Amino acid sequence: MIRLRSQNVFEEAQKLDRPILLTPKQVAATGLMTLYAVRQGIAAGTIPYIKIGSHYRVNYGKLLEQIQGC
Repeated sequence: MIRLRSQNVFEEAQKLDRPILLTPKQVAATGLMTLYAVRQGIAAGTIPYIKIGSHYRVNYGKLLEQIQGC
């Protein structure tokens, strides 16, 4: 299981007004959705993400907002 470093990471990112960028595996480890669903959402463009080189990072804060808005 992948662990996020700590809850303080989220708090510090919010204080600095910076996005929380997680790998698809880290998003799946939160229990929010499966890894398959994350990958499908990235491919369909329905999940907020950025591509850094050949790696994908999901904007976790925007994803939570998107899910809460449903």
